[in-house]
Amino acid sequence: MPLTSFWSWFAARASDIAARPGAHIDEVAERLAAIDEGLGCELGPEPEGGFGLVVRTEAPELRFAAVRVVDAAPTLPGWSFSAWRPAAADLSGSLRFDKGPEHVFERF
Repeated sequence: MPLTSFWSWFAARASDIAARPGAHIDEVAERLAAIDEGLGCELGPEPEGGFGLVVRTEAPELRFAAVRVVDAAPTLPGWSFSAWRPAAADLSGSLRFDKGPEHVFERF
């Protein structure tokens, strides 16, 4: 499937995909796999609002393919596209090794 076909299809359905991402995740993933069988996706709301599509792969040799797909993305209001998942903003928690003391950390 050519990139332009994927993005035309996605843009035509973006509002429905945002309204019911769980109902569309398999179809989005299948269409990405038609571009390259090693591609997959994550789909859902963004912490700062709007929706995001992460085009991803587990295969290091396909990372450029994921970037190529994202680079071809149109500008769609309320959507963000990425070839990787951004790091979590809040990394607070605690850690304990064996029976040693608990180490508490807050955003760093």
